[in-house]
Amino acid sequence: IPQNWKSFEDYNNAISSKYKKRLRGELNKSKAISSKIISKEDLINLKDQMSELYNNVYQKSSFSGPPFHVDIFKELLNLEFLSPQIQGYYLKDKLVAFSSYFQSQNKLYSYYIGLDYPLNKKHSIYSKILYDTIEKAITQNVSQIIFGRTASEFKSTIGAYPNESTSAMFVSNPLINVILKPVFKRVSPEKWIQRRPFKS
Repeated sequence: IPQNWKSFEDYNNAISSKYKKRLRGELNKSKAISSKIISKEDLINLKDQMSELYNNVYQKSSFSGPPFHVDIFKELLNLEFLSPQIQGYYLKDKLVAFSSYFQSQNKLYSYYIGLDYPLNKKHSIYSKILYDTIEKAITQNVSQIIFGRTASEFKSTIGAYPNESTSAMFVSNPLINVILKPVFKRVSPEKWIQRRPFKS
């Protein structure tokens, strides 16, 4: 996030006309969606809905670790030094998505999300979440947003770019290690097109 950005309008001014048009279209489609912070108290009532919304994303993702249990949010919200937040997205009074965040070392981490995919097609909820994340980062004056590994090309349309990361796995059984070594060498992220929305 450039230091001179003070509002979402600064982001809008930095992107090219093609992506400005896309932004207007996505925000127009998501006009019926309202959002508000989900509190610790809200979590009790929304737990089942949030689990269902998260599982939609988990099952659709080509890259996923162990399943996440929404009860962990109760612990996360107690970690005040990370400034955790959960944003709920509503269509009328129904929770249709959520996004969670925390901050560390002047970076905003986009954490787990949940989403109703059929409603997303009509209301561009995921785009709204991403644009809201950018606005949150600007208003909270952080230097960088760290998004997750999924939907890389889609996230690049809003200005995200990939950073290299390394993963390691230790297999204690020497025989299995020998068998799996060639398999691990072939594991690589799927190909995608890097979009460049910012004016050059």
